Amino acid sequence: MELKATLVLEDGSVFYGHTFAGQGEVIAPLVFNSGMVGYQETITDPGHAGRMLCFTYPLIGSYGVNEHDNLSDRVQARAVIVREYVARPRNYRATASLADLLNKHNVIGVQGMDTRAITRRISQKGPMKAVLSTLSGDPAGLLGKIGQWVEEDLVAGVTSKHIHSFSAGTNEYSLPFAGQGRGRWKVAVLDLGVRTSLLTRLLDFDLELVVLPASTGAQQIMELKPHGLIVSGGPGAPTAVPYVLAALKELIGKMPVWGIGLGHLLLAEAVGAEVEKAVPGYFAGSQTVQEMQSGKVGVSEQNITHRLRAATLPAGVKLTYSNQVDNSIAGFMHEKLPLMGVSFHPEVWGGPLGDSAPFADFTRMLAD
Repeated sequence: MELKATLVLEDGSVFYGHTFAGQGEVIAPLVFNSGMVGYQETITDPGHAGRMLCFTYPLIGSYGVNEHDNLSDRVQARAVIVREYVARPRNYRATASLADLLNKHNVIGVQGMDTRAITRRISQKGPMKAVLSTLSGDPAGLLGKIGQWVEEDLVAGVTSKHIHSFSAGTNEYSLPFAGQGRGRWKVAVLDLGVRTSLLTRLLDFDLELVVLPASTGAQQIMELKPHGLIVSGGPGAPTAVPYVLAALKELIGKMPVWGIGLGHLLLAEAVGAEVEKAVPGYFAGSQTVQEMQSGKVGVSEQNITHRLRAATLPAGVKLTYSNQVDNSIAGFMHEKLPLMGVSFHPEVWGGPLGDSAPFADFTRMLAD
């Protein structure tokens, strides 16, 4: 049954629509995603935990969902807002509709809102706190509730609960050509909200993977004797996970470390760089990035709300990738220590370089 839904942004903007899944009331940061496809991957990406998602592409749901395209074990977004929902998917891989998936995880899905107007406001002001309700249509009352929202440690809600290995044999999403996870180098993955797509891609590079909870301390990581460490992407701001920053500061110089997304920001902070909030942030799979050494440009997928302040990069740290939209830092590498970071998801990097360049850089550090 469709219900009326009211969305109120912290700037006072009000939008009305009706549900195609779920019901209730949600207070959370609202971001937009400009992808034309990949809505299932987007809403199950741990990097979107705790957010409401507004899709800019007008028709969402046309190819349904299936068991293999999730990037985690559940829907991470707290609400999904679209212009028009396609209730009857047509695709040979579809096993259910988007509404089925949202209802399964008790997530509100709303259609009929002016997603272009929502996106323009977020583009100008950055992600905003918002409240979405099917219980009340009173904008003033809902606006007052936004002040109740308090930033939380979203990483704690999506990270692994215990240390475990990852191999083709234990991953139902593995591609037929993926390695078996018993490779030449043992790599620890500090899970801040790691995507299954990244872990699966890493198997192709002769790696044995051990996935660690985000709270794992530096001493415990070193006791595992990995050849290197990957700090994954994840949700929220770097300030919400000071314990990860503290661990990285202890590990610098003791093993090769690669930071991705949120991990990229934290690793840069660990060597002395500063982080600032980005407006509107970097989301979806249409972020053009240039590799500085070759000058080639590719299209990346990103999911971060902050960026590095270029002027604060310490001596010995060089720029490796640059965002073409605003010339912000999309990647860095230390010239003396085995440290590197990229703001984008390397397993879905597209363009002349393919997706193997950052992986090759990391494995070279492991081999040195």
